[in-house]
Amino acid sequence: MSVGRSLFILLGAVTASLGILAAFVPGLIDFSNPTYIIVTVLGVVALVQAVSAATDRLKSTEEAATTRVVERRDPVPIPGTAFDEGFGDLGAMGRMRGARRRDEVRDRLEHATVAVLTRYGGLTEEQARAQMKAGTWTDDVYAAAFFATDVDDGGFLGGFFSTSITSESTFQRRARHVIDALNRRLITEAR
Repeated sequence: MSVGRSLFILLGAVTASLGILAAFVPGLIDFSNPTYIIVTVLGVVALVQAVSAATDRLKSTEEAATTRVVERRDPVPIPGTAFDEGFGDLGAMGRMRGARRRDEVRDRLEHATVAVLTRYGGLTEEQARAQMKAGTWTDDVYAAAFFATDVDDGGFLGGFFSTSITSESTFQRRARHVIDALNRRLITEAR
């Protein structure tokens, strides 16, 4: 039998005993003042609850409360981060070691350019690739020279001076101009 149930039985027995005493000994308990009775009953109930809570706590084996694990946000990868990292490492890798990385950057930029030209330029994929190969897909000569071999973007001297000043290779300069041209196109289309 639980402690709470035992206490309620005890409370019932005490209440019944008081009722019997009040019936046989008039004046022992004053029923004329209902406030006294209500306060007494509430006090007894509160005392029973306190004893029940204390008994449960003493029987418990837990020494401390366990709290829920706070949820944290998982970091979300930012689109294009891998491309930015690969693009940024091109200058430090040198011409020979970075060949594969340059091919990856070229492929991704080609794919992105075709996607932008077909989606926002109203071109088919073949038309977009033809414009890229002819260097007519943008007014930026550096961006146009990235995909077209016939476009003159200043040639050796322009690349030499640019590389001397910024330590940016010709490939990086052209790729950066492709990215800027695509960005301008997307901003223009978004308006």
